[in-house]
Amino acid sequence: MKRYIFLLLLCPLSQQAQNLFEADHRISARIGIDPASTISLRYERHLPKSMVDKDIYLWTEFSSALSPAMDFPHDYRLGLRSSIWSYGSFDFLGSLDLSYGYLASQNFDSQKWASELDLAWGLYGSRSYLAVTASYEHLWATHLEFSEYYRERFYEAARSGWYKGAGGNLQLGFETGILLFSRLDLQLEFKLPLNASLSPFRGSPAHLNLGIAYRF
Repeated sequence: MKRYIFLLLLCPLSQQAQNLFEADHRISARIGIDPASTISLRYERHLPKSMVDKDIYLWTEFSSALSPAMDFPHDYRLGLRSSIWSYGSFDFLGSLDLSYGYLASQNFDSQKWASELDLAWGLYGSRSYLAVTASYEHLWATHLEFSEYYRERFYEAARSGWYKGAGGNLQLGFETGILLFSRLDLQLEFKLPLNASLSPFRGSPAHLNLGIAYRF
């Protein structure tokens, strides 16, 4: 775990949008490969200065597969993000969230609890931005409910129940975006997923997402 934190600090790094703290609310949608075809909807609320003497966003997000027939998790996230350090147009941003995921498949149903740290470091102008990014997700616990189909065809003694999380995943990449009409943010995100041994994932060499957000 320590080496991943060290790597994240050496690769300052994720977030979404330029002049991040100019609006009280943001609604955004993201579509792409992460790692399968997914769509994500997010709402962000800039906490009032009367509550905290710092620019902080509270956000919640729901992600799902584009096709209902796909065996892919539905994820719910709740998190905070803030500027950690800034100098001129350079900004170092951080986000921390807790997530719950659910997957229903022919072989088993599963639930998971995880947390994720996202960092971004880059140039944030008044109408555009470019940042290098990194994120580390740690899986804390998983619940598996095996089906009779799985027990009959693969492993009769499979036991349902809670299992301790098996490590985490690291993603490195970049983000860029542009502001249109003072309200719309267009975003592009590219990430390289790595496993606990810093090796690429099999079958998922890269993740790419396109997003649009509305400020009000």
